[in-house]
Amino acid sequence: MNRCLTQAEFQEILRCRQSPAYFINTYGFLRDPIRGKVPFRLYRFQEITCAQFLKNSFNIILKSRQMGLSWLVAGYALWMCLFFEEKKILMISIKDATAKALLKKVRYLYSHLPPFLQAELVDDNMSKMSFVTGSEIESVPTSEEAGRSESLSLLIIDEAAFVRWIEDIWQASFPTLSTGGSAIILSTPNGMDNFYYELWSRSLEGKSLFNPVRVHWWYHPERTQGWLAIQKANMSASQLAQEVYGDFVTTGNLVFDVAALRALQEECSMIVPIETRFTDEQDQDFPCGQYIFEKPKAKTDYILSVDPAKGGAGDYHAAHILERHTGKQVAEYRTRISLDVFNHKILELGAEYNNALAAIENNNMGIATTLFFQHHDYPRIYEYVNPLKPGRTEPGFPTNSLTRPLLIDELDKSLREGVGGVQGIRTVNELLNFCWSRSGKAEAQSGKHDDLVIALGIGRYVRNHSKNQDISWPVWLG
Repeated sequence: MNRCLTQAEFQEILRCRQSPAYFINTYGFLRDPIRGKVPFRLYRFQEITCAQFLKNSFNIILKSRQMGLSWLVAGYALWMCLFFEEKKILMISIKDATAKALLKKVRYLYSHLPPFLQAELVDDNMSKMSFVTGSEIESVPTSEEAGRSESLSLLIIDEAAFVRWIEDIWQASFPTLSTGGSAIILSTPNGMDNFYYELWSRSLEGKSLFNPVRVHWWYHPERTQGWLAIQKANMSASQLAQEVYGDFVTTGNLVFDVAALRALQEECSMIVPIETRFTDEQDQDFPCGQYIFEKPKAKTDYILSVDPAKGGAGDYHAAHILERHTGKQVAEYRTRISLDVFNHKILELGAEYNNALAAIENNNMGIATTLFFQHHDYPRIYEYVNPLKPGRTEPGFPTNSLTRPLLIDELDKSLREGVGGVQGIRTVNELLNFCWSRSGKAEAQSGKHDDLVIALGIGRYVRNHSKNQDISWPVWLG
């Protein structure tokens, strides 16, 4: 600037520097498609989201359409460049026109600031704004080379679920953020077979650097039930799920009820295990472990349901402890450790929970697990009664073309009725990956897993169909 600041202007600069929300609320203007130029007054959910940017270095946002998040990140990026020196911000979008449109938002906000807040531009073109502070904002379309640059202060990836090469971009960008940079990745969903979904799921499970931020359609004060009714009348179910509800899955291919799983995911994302045991740090993709949600209670009967890995390189062993009376999941275990170590750990887990009734899938490696339990004289091993061959039993639970639909039906019913008792977010995420294949088989989506789903299905089935079978159950159950 060519003039000295007044004391009042200097104080305003200090206030703006301390709070991006104050800066945007006080001096921001945006362009509304209907109303034109309007003051940028942050809604409550936008203020909360903005606070997350300051609190957490890495944020991933799952949002409904047209929630004003692009304007928010544009304002946040501008705030960094105006009030801090030598900040390098990179914004990546799905295509060139989108990248230019995002930078136009930044430029619009800048152009309507009072002169004393407008740090001088030393470079301004269609893809970059550079300021006299030494800070700059560059907005580029996706490419295999995007993100390969000098150290970044902030990386913003807009509509990340639709960005090509996003995994390569992130792998190239992360080292440039390692000196103290931050990242904001935001998007509406685009199915489950992509890097964004995987990153979101891992963040919910606490297995990622990213802080998950969920922005529902009803957070917007102008979005009413009447607005929703209009959307329903003009969108297909899949469009509504993606654009409005922010669902990764639609009713067209998911095995279980979308609304039930959506609510369950919200609930379980807030549940923290009271204890985590046996984390497998060698598994870089997923350092699994036993998650304990509730300690065993005296005079309470439990079920230990187990799905040992089939032996493939990508398979997991999975197990649950379910409270017999309520069906509540009180412990969860998923791991890739060797079978013999897994057998010892689940034997100990079952014994800890009052010698829980051990229902072990007896296909493939499960036979070895069942024999292990028998060899160690475990007192309660479930025996399956074939409904087509009354009177004949076999130790363990056979998962086949006859029984698999029964497991799925038990799970589906319990989820729809809200009595599934699931507490583990890892289990919920597997349920969200469980889809109908083109051949009509219910199974995990390609590249995903359903080990916890099958183990849970076994537990639910045994809970509902073995009431009179196990005469060794404690007398207090009646």
